[in-house]
Amino acid sequence: MEVIRLLPVEQQDRIAARLERSKSLLLSHGIWQRLLDVGESERPLDDDELAPLNEAYYSLRMPCPFLEDEVCSIYDERPSACRELLVTSPPDYCQDMVDNPVDALPVPIRVSTVLGLLWGDLTGTPPRMIPLPIIKNWVERHQPESERTWQGFALLEAALDKIWRFLSQDRNGAPTKLPQDRPIRTSGVQQEFIDKNGRI
Repeated sequence: MEVIRLLPVEQQDRIAARLERSKSLLLSHGIWQRLLDVGESERPLDDDELAPLNEAYYSLRMPCPFLEDEVCSIYDERPSACRELLVTSPPDYCQDMVDNPVDALPVPIRVSTVLGLLWGDLTGTPPRMIPLPIIKNWVERHQPESERTWQGFALLEAALDKIWRFLSQDRNGAPTKLPQDRPIRTSGVQQEFIDKNGRI
């Protein structure tokens, strides 16, 4: 919630009001508690488990509480799930994603998955998926966790380790071997990490 606290007070008030309206609507449709349960789940939920909740949520056609004049008010700090939503279907489909499923572009790895696993390792808790409408509520209930800090380079190393593990697996989850005659192109930080750990 730090990104919200840094906004002008008037903008903070508008976001808070939209979050409250979203909560009221979700409560009236019996969805609020289900979203809270997702945010507190002790285990990762798969797509099949989330499908009924997603359908109920999207059927409300509720705008994101961070939209102002059809523009994301926290674009530079938007959640990784928003950054990863790359679609090729017409924008109009987003108005009714229940009847018009969007065509998402496949990606080799989801950074949101990496960050969720990283958070779990750092805090000793299960990886979390926190639905955006409950973010304020979740942060308030997890204040000590949300205020912890770590050294940036240590976080980068841990994140790169998880990314390499994902990318070095084939489609069946088995480790793949790199061709011996092909050099690895990396940035300086990545190369230092590879040299230090002796693996990708």
